[in-house]
Amino acid sequence: VGLPADCKLADGTCDLIPVKKADPTKKCFDAPTTTTLAPTTTLAPTTTLPSTTASRSATKRRCKARLNGESCNGAIVRNGTNETIIDANNATWTIFSNSTVFKDGLTAGPTANVIQLVYWNGTVYHENENHDWWQWINDTWISESDTQVLSYLNSSSGCTPTTISDLITSLETTTVETSSLSYISNKSSSNYFAPYSCNDSNYIGDFCNISMKPCDIDPCYDMSNCTNNSSQRLGYSCNCMSGFTGINCDVNIQPCKVNTCLQNGLCIEMNVTDFICNCSQGYMGIHCQDMISYCNRNVTCLNEGICRPILLDYKCECLYGSSGRHCENLAAGFVIRQYVAKSFSYIAIIGIVAVYLFVIILDTLKYIFGIDVARNERRELRHKRNLHKKKNLEEQQARKTHLVLRYID
Repeated sequence: VGLPADCKLADGTCDLIPVKKADPTKKCFDAPTTTTLAPTTTLAPTTTLPSTTASRSATKRRCKARLNGESCNGAIVRNGTNETIIDANNATWTIFSNSTVFKDGLTAGPTANVIQLVYWNGTVYHENENHDWWQWINDTWISESDTQVLSYLNSSSGCTPTTISDLITSLETTTVETSSLSYISNKSSSNYFAPYSCNDSNYIGDFCNISMKPCDIDPCYDMSNCTNNSSQRLGYSCNCMSGFTGINCDVNIQPCKVNTCLQNGLCIEMNVTDFICNCSQGYMGIHCQDMISYCNRNVTCLNEGICRPILLDYKCECLYGSSGRHCENLAAGFVIRQYVAKSFSYIAIIGIVAVYLFVIILDTLKYIFGIDVARNERRELRHKRNLHKKKNLEEQQARKTHLVLRYID
């Protein structure tokens, strides 16, 4: 692959190769002194880079050509340099000596104290000395607030390869030796996709901010320790705290759980399986589920009141006409009605008792002492009944009609 012979460098040289200064479509940038390719790098389902190793440490700069003169994705221009950025519209961007941004030799909007320009995803960004980032959109500068974009801009250190052409250049080192990768340079870069490889293999993503380590997402519950372990099925293992088990320590096997003791009771573990509940005042039971009934402590509600237990106390539910702690107070009207009801009750009882005594006395005189107090009255009643019957019989005979039949010859 080697280096192009027409790459323009700021110092006028390009790895001892003549410079073609009239070609503005070339871009140079710093490169590491040594680069090593992995034995196999897959770029597409059917495209594989052969094993290659190229190295040389004498030169510290390399060249990078861009199609249509556009700068690479992630290109940086810092204040105090003569470097430029060429966007997709072939506009040239630079930082002037007074720390303002120029586009095609004219001031690009109101800017001041600019410290660097960054070209990323087809957009030009600038950062001022207050470390605020602005993007050029519709011929004006707009403050950048996207956290992902800001994360990339603050961590960017140069171009990132996004095509096969970029990948080949990024894999080049300062050597003029040919490589077995040369066949790729003849391919059209639009037919391939080369994902960006982060410096730290434990991270992925456009900004290298997505961790590949399972423990970074905290899969272990209840403050358990997570250990990355590739030999495990999930790639990690959890060292569970006492009382928890399961793959993610999400199974609670403690005898004392959140609602083991109710009503704010305190759960005390006796061993790994047993517990006791120290119940709050007014409750009892294995789980503090029962409220202590103060109605069972010789409490009497008067006037047919009903005792109802409440927390740490009791209450007498009184009937109509009564009131008080134990329903001992009665209304005046209710007292009068009670007295009247009692009076009628007493009168009825006295009458019943009097009749009962009268009958007993009569039976005693007749069957014990032989005194029949009602004998004359009974005799008189029988005589009156006999006279009445006799009178009725005579009247019936008087009303009878006699019929006389005579025979005449």
